[in-house]
Order: sequence, then structure tokens, then C-alpha cells
Amino acid sequence: MAMGYTNLYITPKNPDFVPSEGDIKLAQSYIDHWMDENEVFCDPEPKWRVSSDQMLVGTFPEKLTCGACGVVIDMHDEEIDEWAYELRESIYVSRDARNVIVRMPCCQATLTAGTLALESDKYPVESHLCRFSVYFHDFDCELKPTELAEFSQILKCEIIQFVEIGT
Repeated sequence: MAMGYTNLYITPKNPDFVPSEGDIKLAQSYIDHWMDENEVFCDPEPKWRVSSDQMLVGTFPEKLTCGACGVVIDMHDEEIDEWAYELRESIYVSRDARNVIVRMPCCQATLTAGTLALESDKYPVESHLCRFSVYFHDFDCELKPTELAEFSQILKCEIIQFVEIGT
């Protein structure tokens, strides 16, 4: 039986916001103290990511609508399995997810990933485009609303947190 995982992401709600280096250092101290105080463990340590452009964090959408022909593409369709895998990988490793070039399997149109609905429109959020994120691997704890508000004040932006659940 495969074990599951839960990853926690904390990102600014504004996908283009990046906190100052000083605010990030204060936020790192806050998280270290929060983890000690709540006796939570994260291995490896939380990852603090800053990008010059937007990256995608969280769960990749299960369906994409082609911006050229309007076809809804099921990312779990076995016929496009290799295409879907390569698309996910190229977007996740790119430092600019919006500008990844995508050749659509439905109509062969060449688009940029930014024309696809990559960001979750669900609640709770499952994925988010951002330039700054904090990532906790295999972590089953979240900040309480008061802690989230304190963290937002430190970073000087409105933040969101969401989990990614996988197997």
C-alpha cells in the first residue's frame, strides 16, 4: 500500500509580489520559531523559493482548455500521457511558467502556458502562480488564521496557504 503525502505551500496572493530580503529573513525566523513552538518537524527543511518570473506551485490541473480550439484536455488521458508528463515537468522546472511553449495535442497549435488555466479556480486552492513561495514537504500542519495574519504582516503582503495531497 502506497503512503500518501501532504505538502504545504505559503505564497503571496498577488502572483508578482516578492518580499524584500530582510522581510524574508524575518519570515524564516518566524517559521523556525513557529515550528519549534508547535513541535512540528519538516524534513527536509522548508524551501524558500524566489523567481524572477512566475512559477507554478501545487497540484497541476486535471483538465486544460486549449486556448486555440477550445477542446478540454484530460491530463490523465492515456493517449496523451507522454505529452502531459512533459508539459507538467517543463512547467514545474521553468523559472517562468507562463512563457513555456506548448504544442497542443488537440489542434497542434503552439501556445504559451500562460494562455492555459494553470492556476486553481477551486476553493480551497490547489495550485498558484507566484514569484515567491515557502514549501513544506510531507507536512500535515497549517498556520492558524492568527499566525497567517502575523506572517502576512512580516512579509508585507496578503498571503494564502494551501496543501497538495498525493500518493
